[in-house]
Parts: sequence; structure tokens; C-alpha cells
Amino acid sequence: MRDQKRVSRVAGVAKRGTSLMRLPRINLTNRVEFIERYARGKRVLHVGCADVPFTLDRLTRGELLHQRLHGCAAELHGVDLSEEGIGIMRSAGFKDLFVADCEKPLSHSTPGGYDVVIAGETLEHVLNAGDFLSALKSACGPNGRIILTTPNHASLKINLRLLSGVELVHPEHVAYYSYSTLSRLLNMAGLEPMDWALYWAEKSKKSQVVNSALRRMPALNYFADGICVACRSIP
Repeated sequence: MRDQKRVSRVAGVAKRGTSLMRLPRINLTNRVEFIERYARGKRVLHVGCADVPFTLDRLTRGELLHQRLHGCAAELHGVDLSEEGIGIMRSAGFKDLFVADCEKPLSHSTPGGYDVVIAGETLEHVLNAGDFLSALKSACGPNGRIILTTPNHASLKINLRLLSGVELVHPEHVAYYSYSTLSRLLNMAGLEPMDWALYWAEKSKKSQVVNSALRRMPALNYFADGICVACRSIP
């Protein structure tokens, strides 16, 4: 009887034009360490490298992702739409930086393409996600990897704040993604996910304390702050 009810419930959902996706077990990670693992010793293109409007503040604090990548990549180029952000980074001594629309093919690609193309916390900023992913593919070498991180639509912290009528969000975000919607988007863009992970964001001492408790409850992994995925072009 229980199985019959379950079948009826699933069928009812399907009739309404939606489907149930069984989520895989996804482990937690440190977002920056996840990215560094793929970038270490590689030729890397960092897309959305400036993190405007927080470029100067994060450079000063030593928290800009491009700073970490500079310390581990064999070759590092950066591209961003913001001339202001690129200017700040150049003034700080970073080289091989380009201003470009990241929703168009990236024409300054290194010969043979990059080993790794990284777009950390960038996908949720773009107007046309399909064009953006195509641009990442245009810069990637034949055996390259594309690394994406993005906020999680099911974030526990985001949804708890909504109960009090507050949304804490980057001023330039235009979308949220889930495992299901991001999987579908990648497939439509001709990309195959190879490695998934979830992360709790460490933005303050308070969040570090809270996260240390949340990490001890695996049932809450799906409610983490963000998603990491490494993918490759589908042959």
C-alpha cells in the first residue's frame, strides 16, 4: 500500500509537468581549496576575476580569489567585464588581465587553450548563461576542465532570512541554481560534470562558528551556501 501511494504521488507530480530527481550524495568542501586543487600547476584562465564592487576591499584583506590562484597556477590570466576592477588589479601589480564581455568567445586564449577555466561565483551574474558557458568552452583546451562555483538556491541561511522578510544577496546577482537546474544547464551547454561538492561560506567569524556546527550534520549538506562543480566538454 505504501509503495502504491508513493507511485501515485510521483505520477501526480509528473502529470503537473515536473519530475522528482533523486539527489546523489554530495560531500562538503572548502570552496577555494576545491578550485586550487584543479588550478595547481596548470595554465589557468580566471573569468570574473575582479569581483566588483568588492575588488579593493578583498585585495586589501588578501581574500581575492585571483590572489590565491596567482600562488598556485603555473600560468594565470584574468578576464572581467569591469574596466574599473581590472584597473584596480593592475595597480596592485597583477599582469595578464583583460577586459572582455564574458558572454562572448574569449579570443585571447593561450595557444592550445587553457588547462583550466575558472568561473567562481560568476554564473549567477550573467544575463545569458548558455552564451557564458559557450565562452568558457571556447577558451578551454581539448582535455581542459571548467570549474564553476555558485550560490545554492536551497541555502539554509538564505531561506531562514526570508522568514524575517530579508534577502542578503550580492547587488549584481540575477539567478540562483540547484543541483538539478545546474545539471540541466551544463548538459544543454555540452558539458559533463565530473566532480560535485557543496560548501558553507566563511564570510565572518560568526559564520565560521555556525558552519563548524553545521558541518557535523550531514543531513544539512544540501542546504549549504553554495555548489562547486568541475566539468569537461562532452566529446
